Amino acid sequence: MLFFGNLFGALIAGLLAVPIWNWPAPGQWLILAATGLVAVVGQRLLLHAMAMADANFIAPFLYSSLLFSGLLGVVFFDEVLRLSLFLGIALIVASGLLLLRFGHRGG
Repeated sequence: MLFFGNLFGALIAGLLAVPIWNWPAPGQWLILAATGLVAVVGQRLLLHAMAMADANFIAPFLYSSLLFSGLLGVVFFDEVLRLSLFLGIALIVASGLLLLRFGHRGG
């Protein structure tokens, strides 16, 4: 499922990129390869974590990517954060805290 999801995502993104495609410069290929390697290692670690822990424990870590992507957007791309981002972060943090508090009930 992971393979086909990534394959179809790459195909769709590739088709949408065709009208504006520019070949990467030789130095950019190394950056692209490093990005791919980090993505593969990250995906492998995520799958390993999901196999070892409950989903309600792993989910808050997955959603923290929203926080980090917003932070990286501000630092590297001078983006302005909107109120909706902070509301989403608050909702995610609140749900994570609720899962931490009530998620491990014995039964």
